[in-house]
Amino acid sequence: MLLFDLLAVLVISQTYAFVVDARQSCQRKANASKVDGLASVETLQDACTIPDAIFANGKVKRACHTFHELFGRQKPESEEVLEYISQNSSSYVNRTESNWSNNCWQRASCIISPKTVEDVARTMKILTSTNSTFALRSGGHDFNVNHSNVNNTGILVDMVHFNRIALSADKKTVAIGAGARWGMCTGPLTGLESLSMEEEVQTQGGGPNYGVVTSFTYKTLPINNMWFESRLYTPDKNQQLLNALVKYQELAVNDTNSNIVYQLSEDISSPQSFVGFLYLDPVERPPVFDPFYEIVPTSYRINSTIGNLAELTSFYYDPTYPETPPSRDYVVSMPHKVNNATYQKSYTAFSAYAKQAAAFGAVMNYGSQPINLNAVQSSLDTPLNLTHVNQDWIHVTINWASAEDDERAMKLIQSVGNDINSIATENGADLPYRSMNDAYDGQPVLPGYGAQNLDKLRSIAKAYDPEGVFQKLQNGGWLLSRA
Repeated sequence: MLLFDLLAVLVISQTYAFVVDARQSCQRKANASKVDGLASVETLQDACTIPDAIFANGKVKRACHTFHELFGRQKPESEEVLEYISQNSSSYVNRTESNWSNNCWQRASCIISPKTVEDVARTMKILTSTNSTFALRSGGHDFNVNHSNVNNTGILVDMVHFNRIALSADKKTVAIGAGARWGMCTGPLTGLESLSMEEEVQTQGGGPNYGVVTSFTYKTLPINNMWFESRLYTPDKNQQLLNALVKYQELAVNDTNSNIVYQLSEDISSPQSFVGFLYLDPVERPPVFDPFYEIVPTSYRINSTIGNLAELTSFYYDPTYPETPPSRDYVVSMPHKVNNATYQKSYTAFSAYAKQAAAFGAVMNYGSQPINLNAVQSSLDTPLNLTHVNQDWIHVTINWASAEDDERAMKLIQSVGNDINSIATENGADLPYRSMNDAYDGQPVLPGYGAQNLDKLRSIAKAYDPEGVFQKLQNGGWLLSRA
């Protein structure tokens, strides 16, 4: 990689020798691909003839040329996402703007959307042979810039075609494609389909470090009818809702059927604070949620309902993605022990920052994800290193409209995170864990797993990616090489 960076400052008399050496290196990789039988050696050899050393981003353009030869000549079915999308394609903007947060809308040099595992293998061979920077995108919900997106210095591999959801004949497992959207899976991971992993390995918490995973297989849980309800509140009820959150968690320790979706907001334009109740038995308004019932809501997002999971998800499903109008988003993950003083002081800090955000049109929200001991116990076979206590994976979000406000929005979210961490530490409630789903790039997600688990993850990555392709060429993400 350094070779091509240096060529820009070398004298013309030296250029030819370096170009020849670059072509020879590419040729060796192309011949190696022929042995594997995963890509057309002629296509790779053709790519090697393009003198990438004499113009900017040459290796990436060379790779895009190769992808065009491999995938670009195929005729798509009606309204199907093309396997190869150039910057001149009519669908290019649509695919670059498919991330949830528009601060991640970057202009990749080209976009590859493989349809089969073999296509993914060919894609990785070309990226490796041309030494090209790449980013992998599954659902596109990561809000961090450069994690699942890349600018014109690299290539975006879009897993949009891997969106199949298949329930096994005995209904005990479900396979979910890496590109599927609008679902959340928190059950035990029992298997996966991957290019570089030939046997089942410990992947939970490992991030994008081992290979390209195309499908996950989860154990299913039999769920029949349940009770659910969702209530909306104005900010004047936030303190009552915070007090109720602490009391609810004391009751929920002994009731594993209960769960909540919880958000507090200082936004006065419309009711944005809400609590969603979920109880896995068909019992209307069970006593575990008693602390919330006396708090009068402004309205109901979902009325009290005894129904099945399909009915519940129908209330939340929204085919518009990304959001309309789009917003820029950032999140900080600050789990801590269930501790009343930490909640109270943290929310006071949050409230002050939310007012600063409102001054430039941004909106901040305070979210709770209670994790009781039963859930912690279920994580013992993962590298997450969860402390064996009842805990809350608190997260704060901010969304704003203009790129001009990026710096101050990010500074606010980082500041509120630092304050919550300090408050939790003062009250003996701090935890090392940071949730990868909710953490901003720069938080110690992988180090939070502990040195022993981190060493284990590194050994797995070395075994399945001995040349460090995913560490060296991947544009960003929770990479072990950067932990």
